[in-house]
Amino acid sequence: MRARSHELIWALLLLLVIGGLYLLASLRQGLEISPEGLSLRLPEPGEPFGHSLGIIGLALMLFTEIGYSLRKRSASARWGRTRYWLQAHILSGVVGGFLVLLHTGGNFRGLAGLTALLTVMVVASGFVGRYLYTGIPRGAGEFEPADPRTAARNARLRRWLSVWHLFHVPLAAAMFTAALLHVIGALYFVLPLR
Repeated sequence: MRARSHELIWALLLLLVIGGLYLLASLRQGLEISPEGLSLRLPEPGEPFGHSLGIIGLALMLFTEIGYSLRKRSASARWGRTRYWLQAHILSGVVGGFLVLLHTGGNFRGLAGLTALLTVMVVASGFVGRYLYTGIPRGAGEFEPADPRTAARNARLRRWLSVWHLFHVPLAAAMFTAALLHVIGALYFVLPLR
């Protein structure tokens, strides 16, 4: 029997804590009174708090991609089991994606909006990949189950996982490209104005 993984529970707890801190930061920004009613003023992406969210979120997303990919491709690596790296990949991907979304401050225009959309798509795709991956019993490639229905199910899940991989990896590459262009644009256009 395989040990249960708790990375999604930890991610949810971290999202609740981060969301609470974000709410406190928003309350410190103040409430705006308009004819439509009260509204919460969200931290701006270009303010120090907003920048911090974006930087930490991008760092987590980069760790997610680079750390897990290097470990997965290195059979001789002695720095932890691949299974734990996958759990870290999932946890930091979910939390990093959430921080990137908070960094937007609700502004989804231009390249930053495209980057946020790609981030949501990559994280959602990651949930699909986790579902497919955990549906395949470990050792399923090493032996075929006696039950033909189970063997057919495992083969189908492996095919879907291959198709998913062809979608997820280029989508992540597009997200990181958009994020890099966003960072370059922010450094080039915004920072000199301050």
